[in-house]
Amino acid sequence: MGIVYQAHDPQIDRLIALKVLRQHGVVSQDFVQRFLSEAKAVGRLSHPNIVMVYDVGQDHGTIYIAMEFLEGKPLNEIIQEKKLSLKELVDIGVQTAGALDYAHQKGIVHRDIKPSNIILTSQGQVKVTDFGIARIEDPSGYQQTQAGEVLGTPLYMSPEQVMGHPVDGRSDIHSLGVILYELATGKRPFSGENLATIFKSITQDAPDEPLKIDPSIPAEISHLIMKSLEKKPDNRFQRGNAMAEALRACLRKEKPPPPPKKGQQVGIFVIVAFFCLSITGGLLYYFLSIRKPTSTLTDKQTPVQTIARVPTPKPVYRIKPSPASKPKPVVSPTLKPNAPIKTPSALKPKPAIIPTPKAIARAKPDGDSKPKPTASSTLAFPPPPKIQSYPEKKLRATLRVDSEPSGAEFFVNGKYRGKTPYKIELPFGKYEVRLSLKDHHGWEAQLKLNNEGEMPLRIRLFPVN
Repeated sequence: MGIVYQAHDPQIDRLIALKVLRQHGVVSQDFVQRFLSEAKAVGRLSHPNIVMVYDVGQDHGTIYIAMEFLEGKPLNEIIQEKKLSLKELVDIGVQTAGALDYAHQKGIVHRDIKPSNIILTSQGQVKVTDFGIARIEDPSGYQQTQAGEVLGTPLYMSPEQVMGHPVDGRSDIHSLGVILYELATGKRPFSGENLATIFKSITQDAPDEPLKIDPSIPAEISHLIMKSLEKKPDNRFQRGNAMAEALRACLRKEKPPPPPKKGQQVGIFVIVAFFCLSITGGLLYYFLSIRKPTSTLTDKQTPVQTIARVPTPKPVYRIKPSPASKPKPVVSPTLKPNAPIKTPSALKPKPAIIPTPKAIARAKPDGDSKPKPTASSTLAFPPPPKIQSYPEKKLRATLRVDSEPSGAEFFVNGKYRGKTPYKIELPFGKYEVRLSLKDHHGWEAQLKLNNEGEMPLRIRLFPVN
């Protein structure tokens, strides 16, 4: 819908974020109205956890919004870099829930709460951004959303938003619950290969409780997240402040007990010191008693070195066998008694002749034959196994583009690919796609491909009046 630039305001000498409506949206009254609604929605809000809007206007044939420039990272990038601790998860949830409660009290429902719209500054402060599809509860205002129109990011939408029903602040609380589920478990509660299966999962399936996925998650946090994911809005938290207070209560239960007071610390120190002295005294007494001499020397006696007592072994008595107990030789029936047994010469072992290195060196080859190394002179090792390298498999997704009417020119990152209907296989990543058809308004958007399989994209192009 828009492109955001980092810009400098020379009048007040500060950096700003400048959001500019795309050219194809300027000619559409619906897009213009929705874009201006973002400025109107955020301009009415003044909260430390909501991005601040400085100015809105039209210039050089386009519409712009000048907003607060934030130094930080969106939550979706932080999730990919590390797993947040319980304290960080609760802190992000408390700040976001407080910001949503403030906006809801002003009659504004965000309707697109997702990790990429939550910025975490370097000081750990949450900033909720992108109220581009926010609905302002103003009966006299412009009715932006028609009956049954679905807006928002599918994976974080509430059941009533998927079904096209009227939404209120409890829809944003459901989306925040999806984010907390992802932060706690590392996976999203609802998923699917296409929009139909994703919507079915959101409206009908019950996700596994976070505690079952990761037993280290406190039960209070797990129950709180599941309450925010209830299908019926009446069963969820009714306000953002109620959800924030429940998160704070969970963190208080997980805090360690407070340290002992000053008087208690002195008592503990005395007990530990007494215990250490008792052990030290016992060890000294034990070693001194072992090294004490066994007898007292007189003046006429010569001092001798004290030798540790060694138990005297008991005498071993050898019993001589009687003549009658001597074993009698066994006489073979085929041999004469006391006759020496002759061993055949073939059975006598011959000493192995191992050639020395010098003898091998003096040996001359016979003709062209080369000396063969023997087992005793040369140790043959098998060659090391070859490590076969396999090319890294690149994950790819298939993008199928259809347009109504068909025959539109299809561009990816500014490069012409063909005319619709068109199917293309692309590696995982972000892409700028654009459709262009004569006598029709152009269409462009940024897509992120991160799932294997076919991703359908059907675009309706509107004729130029």
